[in-house]
Amino acid sequence: SVFIVALLFLLNFTMLVTDQVLHAVNETGKTILKQFLSNVLVLLVLYFGMVTFESNLVIQSISYGFSTLIVSLLFTVWFFLKNKKLRPRFSYFNRKKIASIGNVGAQFFVIQIAVLVLFSTDKIIITQILGPEEVVPYEIIFRLFSFLIIMASIYFNPLWAIYTKAYAEKNIQVIVKNLRRSKILLLFSILIASFIYLFHDELISLWIGQTISIPSNLALAMAVYMLTRVWCDIYAYFLNGASKIKIQMYLAIVQALLNIPLSIIFARHYGSVGVVYASTLSLCLSALILPINNHFVLKKLEFEKTRG
Repeated sequence: SVFIVALLFLLNFTMLVTDQVLHAVNETGKTILKQFLSNVLVLLVLYFGMVTFESNLVIQSISYGFSTLIVSLLFTVWFFLKNKKLRPRFSYFNRKKIASIGNVGAQFFVIQIAVLVLFSTDKIIITQILGPEEVVPYEIIFRLFSFLIIMASIYFNPLWAIYTKAYAEKNIQVIVKNLRRSKILLLFSILIASFIYLFHDELISLWIGQTISIPSNLALAMAVYMLTRVWCDIYAYFLNGASKIKIQMYLAIVQALLNIPLSIIFARHYGSVGVVYASTLSLCLSALILPINNHFVLKKLEFEKTRG
């Protein structure tokens, strides 16, 4: 199963370049459609596999991996048939671009690894310190509030390419306008988070089909955590689009290193709620520093535009 998952993941990984190209040509909606179709196909193939064959992990691994790979392959073929000018060619290779692309790519890689540590260790810590039974309420309330991140990502993803273009053209008005609109999205996120917090028991019962008691303090902690992530993303997407990510890289490393000991200490004193607050506290570094970084990048861009 591990071999199958690894092989199909690596094959699918080569197709993910198309997602980045879709973002670059402002067709982010296609990436969301791709993910939706992939999930639907996975569900159908898994159901068919479980009905037709004896249910086991190998069948599930093949079903999931091939479903994702097929959808990625179809979207890749479709996109490059439709956009022949964007097909990769050896003649487009420019050795002079390797250093600049590699430098930015390496920084993004470090950020992704650090973010993976920051966002993926909570459940491991809860399991090790509090027991696997405590993961269930944490995971349920996490999934419920993750709607905020999904909603924000749908809005923020197209902005990456818009910010890149606006920064290259020194179009400060477009950047400021979209930053303001992003803050309006944050206000909507606060309203939705408040609704989820007030009615989380009812929503979980409707979703799962049975009543699962989630402590109110855990729901509140998760709401604050998710809203902090949305706030950070407002500025992170602009800085990513402008390729001003060095400070983000250092922040991500510090937060990843800080989050683990904080989560362990808070978990022993406050339970799973403490783990969520430890992650939120770690994110507060970005919540404070990224807006300041954003301000100085815009000021520098304005100065360059005035001189140029």
